[in-house]
Amino acid sequence: MQLVDLMGTPSTLIACGRRHTAVYQAASQRLYVFGLNVSGQLGVGSTKSYSTPVVAKALNGAAIVALYCGGDQTFCLTEFDPALKYVALLHGSLFNSF
Repeated sequence: MQLVDLMGTPSTLIACGRRHTAVYQAASQRLYVFGLNVSGQLGVGSTKSYSTPVVAKALNGAAIVALYCGGDQTFCLTEFDPALKYVALLHGSLFNSF
């Protein structure tokens, strides 16, 4: 994974969990994540933890309208559906919650 520098780029949404953080930048439609990843909460397809930001590829450039980090989870509400039917649960993949 390539490390990224978030300096100088506006971040639209930021959320912090117990030991991980997620930062969304609308201009690039990228979700950057870092921190503890024991449960796969970073959404990078593994349980490897990162001390610096990496891109959560599980969303494939989806437009995120809300972002929440729990203890060991990351939730993203996306614009995939006008009724906001789809929620990305970053546990290594994308799920339809309904």
